[in-house]
Amino acid sequence: MFEHGGLWGIATIIGPLLLLAAFIYGVMTTRRRSQARKRQTEEATRRMYKAAGQEERKDEVIRSSGRPFKPTRGR
Repeated sequence: MFEHGGLWGIATIIGPLLLLAAFIYGVMTTRRRSQARKRQTEEATRRMYKAAGQEERKDEVIRSSGRPFKPTRGR
């Protein structure tokens, strides 16, 4: 039906178009988030950074105390 070169030509046209469609869909979906959802995301991010900073400070105190360092579970 298609010669080898013709099929490759169609694939090189349709492939980037599918990628473009997926990109546009992703951008449009992200922009439709409500303000409440955006605030929720920002607050969760702040909590995660705060928790990571507290854990890092705790680890620094343990290291500077001269006691052997014992990692917490889940690391």
